[in-house]
Amino acid sequence: MKKLPLFILAFFFTIFVSNAQAFKDLQGPAAKNYKPWKDNSKKTTAMVNVTPNEQQGPAFKNAKAWEQETVKTPLISTPVREEREFGPKAKNRKPWKKD
Repeated sequence: MKKLPLFILAFFFTIFVSNAQAFKDLQGPAAKNYKPWKDNSKKTTAMVNVTPNEQQGPAFKNAKAWEQETVKTPLISTPVREEREFGPKAKNRKPWKKD
């Protein structure tokens, strides 16, 4: 009877140890020098749940999250230009002005 819990414990211990030593994608200098803007992987669109905030005061405080209606909206970001600026030109760039 005592062997079964010990066997289960040893089994889970071996599973956790093998998962801890699993291969990671990027390690060492490759992870340190990774440039995400040069990555050509498939681009995805992030979807955000937006809840209209029409209530105020105690009604908002006591509102239940599962009773609210949500709308999925795509998160839009500005595209990154292919040519990157470095040095003083990048330091003195004013993003609010059109180039």
